[in-house]
Amino acid sequence: MKKYNKFLFVLLLISILMMAGLSVHAKTYHWRFAHQSVEGSLRDITANTFKEYVEKETDGQVIVDIYPNATLGTEPEQVESLQMGSLDLSVIGYGGLVNYVPEDAATSLPFLFSSYEEVHALLDGKVGDIIKEKAAEKGFEILAFMEMGFCQMTNNVRPITHPDDLAGVKMRCPNVSQFVSIMKQLGSNPSTLPYSELYLGLDQGVVDGQFNPINAIYETKFFEVQDYLSYVNMLYAFGYVIMNKGVYDSLDPDLQKIVQEGAYKGAVKTREMLQEVEENAFAKMKDSFKEVSYPELEPFRTKVAPVYDEFRELAGKEVVDEILEAVAEYRKK
Repeated sequence: MKKYNKFLFVLLLISILMMAGLSVHAKTYHWRFAHQSVEGSLRDITANTFKEYVEKETDGQVIVDIYPNATLGTEPEQVESLQMGSLDLSVIGYGGLVNYVPEDAATSLPFLFSSYEEVHALLDGKVGDIIKEKAAEKGFEILAFMEMGFCQMTNNVRPITHPDDLAGVKMRCPNVSQFVSIMKQLGSNPSTLPYSELYLGLDQGVVDGQFNPINAIYETKFFEVQDYLSYVNMLYAFGYVIMNKGVYDSLDPDLQKIVQEGAYKGAVKTREMLQEVEENAFAKMKDSFKEVSYPELEPFRTKVAPVYDEFRELAGKEVVDEILEAVAEYRKK
């Protein structure tokens, strides 16, 4: 009888332990992933790639709902929600964290990067680590960097092969003080004409030129009203794949690894797609330009160097200099 009772006790203990184990594994997560772009955009592709990978790898333990089109608020509102913990994940454009993480401004340094290979190596390495560390202090876990593209210049005055070629050219730029300073330093006459009015402004000569990623120049049909295209890689546009740090820190290491892998897969997918998109876009519009130029970038970097002091004031001298040093080290390899 005692042996029988002992046997029942062992069975009961095993059953309790198994149920406890199942309850641990049965814990589920339901995350909201928001962004401000349309469905099918690069940001949306990043979010959905993350969703598919994480849900598959966790076998349903994690459910991710995607909210595109700023459904859960504008980008600044999403940043605030991320920090507060009322939103789990988002894709935020470069510079979008600057009100919380001033160091974010350092990623908008003009002519900082010269190629996609360089960008990927540095954002996936030392430069990315610097921004990740600063963002983590403010409640943001940056998981990966997705692609939007380099900003190139177009205009109707002359080919831009040297900074001196920008003298007197009326260049449209966003209404951001640092960008206005960049264009002034290059010798152009900057205009903050609204983006919605830019096509007509270029067509009617209100402004002579503008800068945007190649796919944006194609999608907005700026090539129809511009004569010259210059590949200057003036700014690199990208997005942060961000998770609320409190949510991330609450995950076990295995799940954190899956989350990081999912975000990186989404980022890599946009990198692969964007370069193909840009190649196709350029092929379709290149004959519309009178000339396409590929100038040496060092003279441009030298010309805008004084503007870097403005970025040092905003982002912090130590961070800006650390990023510049990382870029210099990479180019020595």
